[in-house]
Amino acid sequence: MDSLRRRRSLPRAIAAVTVVVALAIASYGCAAAIDRGKVLFSTDAQSSDKGCTPSHQVTSVGDTTSVYATYIYKSRPGGETITLEVTRDGQPYIPASDLPTADTKGLDCFADTSDLSKLDNWGAGTYHVSLTSSGAVVAQGDLTVKGTGTTASPAASGSPASGSPASGSPAASDSSAPSDSAAPSAS
Repeated sequence: MDSLRRRRSLPRAIAAVTVVVALAIASYGCAAAIDRGKVLFSTDAQSSDKGCTPSHQVTSVGDTTSVYATYIYKSRPGGETITLEVTRDGQPYIPASDLPTADTKGLDCFADTSDLSKLDNWGAGTYHVSLTSSGAVVAQGDLTVKGTGTTASPAASGSPASGSPASGSPAASDSSAPSDSAAPSAS
């Protein structure tokens, strides 16, 4: 009778181990599901608990609508310098500026909590945000800003907004919320 119980419990133990291993693999791969290499825009200020998936993503906003950028790197940067540059209608808007390594090293993304609509000379136009490292693009996106009286346009379903206004150096914001995972984090 004792050997019969052991035989029945062996398949249960194997099933339990299989489930635990599957859950571990699924949670480890969550960062792979983020939209790498893009700058996403949102009408909500980001926080570290939102990770690399900002809520209320938009591709265009009115010029008085608050908007925030999340920079999602193609891969986690090491100690290399990441440079941010922004143009409006193809003309320089924010000159190239290096981001502090503390805001980029080992992270999947960086959520800038600076309201872009508060930048000097913010107004209607198409903003292109580009982050580079050693000359290679690590994230980029575009955001259309419409004249007064317009509202935000949500990102098309199925594809997160990949627009990008220039936010000056995110490093200038003491309230930035870097994230090292696509999954929400309590830290």
